[in-house]
Amino acid sequence: MADHMNDHVLDMFPGDTVTYLSADSIAEVDQQSVYSAEHLNSLTLIGLPPHELSIKLGTVIMLLRKMDLSCGHCNGMRYIVRQVNLRCITAEIACGEYSGKILLILRIPLSQTDAGLPFTLRRRQFPIRPAFVMTINKAQGQILQRSGVLLDEPVFTHGQLNARSMAVARVCLICSVLLIVKVTFVITVFFLLLLCVSTILVNKDDQI
Repeated sequence: MADHMNDHVLDMFPGDTVTYLSADSIAEVDQQSVYSAEHLNSLTLIGLPPHELSIKLGTVIMLLRKMDLSCGHCNGMRYIVRQVNLRCITAEIACGEYSGKILLILRIPLSQTDAGLPFTLRRRQFPIRPAFVMTINKAQGQILQRSGVLLDEPVFTHGQLNARSMAVARVCLICSVLLIVKVTFVITVFFLLLLCVSTILVNKDDQI
């Protein structure tokens, strides 16, 4: 869902699209002749960039690997693309303590060993992915000016309501959060909003 919505937003974003294709291979020598390059290209794994990475100037991206912790360039950091060329992408940290810091992003070899595959996929690609839209897990810890939350189906299990609400509580103003939900899910969202408001009030009291 997040990838589909990111593609939709990118299509509406002004400017020319630049597409980068990854070079995929298998680490195990005895498996290399079993799977075709087309099959490897079609795999979309958590923690890896897509085979076909499309971006535009000014788009929002997320870094998928630690680069330089002293300057804030770590996994999960959000950037704004400032320059693109064949071998390098220049991006600026979008917000937070390290806002404005510049990172030059190069293609690097990436691998995923715990993806449930019978082989280790190696993907040489820029370690980023579009981040107009994020999953709830990736959104935790982010600090946003405005946020929209799509809850078209129940996503909370027992004990998760408090943890997930913190993602909403980190938005600067609760009135800047747009929630899109089904009618049958309204009760859960109502309690979510109450919890967020109480969390914000407690944090303000602690600061005072």
